[in-house]
Amino acid sequence: MADDEHLRTLKQGVAAWNKWRVTGSIRPDLTDANLRRAELSGANLSSADLTGANLAGAELWNANLTRAKLTRTDLTRANLADANITNADLTKADVTKADLTNANLSDASLTLANLSDANLAGANFTRAELSGANLSGTYIRRANLSGANLSGANLMLATLTEANLTDADLTNADLTNAHLWRANLSGANLTGTNVTQEQLDSACISKEGNPPTLPEGLNPPQKECGPLIR
Repeated sequence: MADDEHLRTLKQGVAAWNKWRVTGSIRPDLTDANLRRAELSGANLSSADLTGANLAGAELWNANLTRAKLTRTDLTRANLADANITNADLTKADVTKADLTNANLSDASLTLANLSDANLAGANFTRAELSGANLSGTYIRRANLSGANLSGANLMLATLTEANLTDADLTNADLTNAHLWRANLSGANLTGTNVTQEQLDSACISKEGNPPTLPEGLNPPQKECGPLIR
């Protein structure tokens, strides 16, 4: 259960909450808190424990969630655009239909998280852990997934147009009808995936990059990518 004092302070508004965070060094305990549709844009929630919290439909634009614990948290339809979620733990979190446009999730853990139909356009997933995650129907245009672990992930019908998948691990991922137009597959591992030659032909590799590791019988992309998305 959430700490009553911490929850009361948060419900006083973002200004009061951020002032409290500056003056204290306590890790906020908001476990299982009901924050459905809460207005938390710009809130400093760094290192907060939000395990099992209900943040469905919450406004978290530009919020600071670095190193936050969001295990099994409900973030369905939440607005996380431009949020800083680096090094956060979103294991088994429900992020269905959430907006993470341009959010920074580098080094975050999203193992077995549900991100189906979420908007991840321009998001930074560098070195993120996404093994077994559900990204079906997700819009991931121009996102940076370099070095990310997507092994066993469900990417069915995902839009990965111009995404940076350099050195990403997609082992055994489901790429059924995924859109890979101009996606950078340099050095990516697609072993065990169901990627098709048609999908590969629409993708690209950078001039300085290595070809991807592919299932037997498939040829790497022949198109050269433009500048990498970093």
